[in-house]
Amino acid sequence: MLIRAILIVLSFSLIFAQLPVIKIISPMESDPIIAYDEINIYGELIDSDKLFVNNYNVDLQNGLFRLKFKFSETGYREFAFRAENENGKTEKVLKVDVLKTYPDIEKSPYKREIEIISTLQLMPSYMGTDFFKPDNYVRKAELTRILLLLQGIAPTTKYKTNFFYRDLLQTHWAYHYIQLALNHNLIYPLNAVEFAPDKIITREEVLRILKNFYGNLKEESRAYYRDILVDDNEHRTIAYLAAQGYLPPDWIKEDSFYPLKPVKREELAYLLSRLDHMDKRIKDDYLLEQQRFRKNPLQSESDTTFVLSFKEITENIYVVECNPERNKQTLFIELQLQSEAEVIKILLVDDGRNIDLLKDDNIYSGLINFQNYKEGTYSYLYKLFDEYNLIYQVGDGELQYARGLITLD
Repeated sequence: MLIRAILIVLSFSLIFAQLPVIKIISPMESDPIIAYDEINIYGELIDSDKLFVNNYNVDLQNGLFRLKFKFSETGYREFAFRAENENGKTEKVLKVDVLKTYPDIEKSPYKREIEIISTLQLMPSYMGTDFFKPDNYVRKAELTRILLLLQGIAPTTKYKTNFFYRDLLQTHWAYHYIQLALNHNLIYPLNAVEFAPDKIITREEVLRILKNFYGNLKEESRAYYRDILVDDNEHRTIAYLAAQGYLPPDWIKEDSFYPLKPVKREELAYLLSRLDHMDKRIKDDYLLEQQRFRKNPLQSESDTTFVLSFKEITENIYVVECNPERNKQTLFIELQLQSEAEVIKILLVDDGRNIDLLKDDNIYSGLINFQNYKEGTYSYLYKLFDEYNLIYQVGDGELQYARGLITLD
C-alpha cells in the first residue's frame, strides 16, 4: 500500500511539474518581427535559471533578461531561445526580418513596400543620399535599371548593339543600363531619334512596361474606371490588374485611373512588390504576406436595370429573353417563376462579349410552357451571377398572364 501511495504521489508530481516559461515582453511578438539596424529583446524566464540564445548563455537578473543585437546586413534571421530545468526544456524561436528604411518614409502609405523593395535592392535611396524621396516622380532611366534587375541581368558595359539617340549621352549615369535594356527589348525609345531618359513615367506607361512581369495576365471587359476604355486591349489589361488587386490602394479607390498622371517612387515600390514572382519571393524569403486591395466594377444605372421579356413562339410556349449589359460579364441569370403548382427555374447565360453559340447576338434564351398555368398574376425572382459565380444582383417582380399574353409589371 505504501509503495502504491508513493507511486500515486510521484504520478501527480510529474503531471504538475512545471517546464520553463520564456516570455518575450518587448518587442511585441509577430511572425516575423520587423527590425532595422538593431533589435532590443526584453523578456522574463520563469521556473529556470538557465537560458540560451543560439546556444549562447544569457545573463539573468531576477529572472529578467535584456538582449541587444546590431545588424550590419538586412535579411531574414532566427533567434532560438532554450531554457532548462529539472523537468525538461522549453524552446522558442523568434523570426526577424531586418529591413532597410529611410527617415522620410514614416508617413508614406507604402512604407512597408518601400522597405521591402529597398531591402531587395530593386530601388535604392534617392541619388545616393540617406533619403528615399517617396513623392518624387519616376523617370525612364531609373525604371530602366529596375527592369534589368527584375530580369536578373547583371550590369555590364558589353552588349551586342550600341544604340544612338541624340539625347542619350555616354556621360548619362544610366547610359549602359539603357543600352542593355534596349538590347534585351525591355524598354523602347520615344521615337527614332530620342530615347528621353529623363522623361517622367505615367501610370499607363509603367503598366505597359511591366506587363511582361505579371503571370497569367488577362483582360477585363467590365468598366472599372471612367477614363479607361473597355474596347481598348491595354485598358482592359489595366482593368484586370485593378480587379485582381495589383495596383496601389490610392489608384484603386478612385473611379478614374488618370492614365497620364506621373508615377511616384512610393507607388512604383508598391507595384514592384506585387509582381507575381516578387510577391512569391517576399513570402518565401521573408515570410511576409502582402494584402491585395481589389477594385469593384463601376456601378451605373444599367447595372440596376434587368431587361426581361417573354415572347410567344407557339401557343402556350414562350421564350424568355434577357439582355444583360455588355461589358458586365454577366455569366449566369437564374429566373424563378412562381405559380400555385410549382416553381420553374430557367437558366439564362450571357458572356458579355457578344459571343453567342445559338445566334448572332448576345442573347441566350430559355423556353417556358404556360399550358398548365392559369390566367392571373405570377411572381418572379431573378439572380445575376458574375464570372466568379458570386451573386451581385437579386430582384423580383410580377407578370400578368391573360388571354395567352404575358405582360410585366
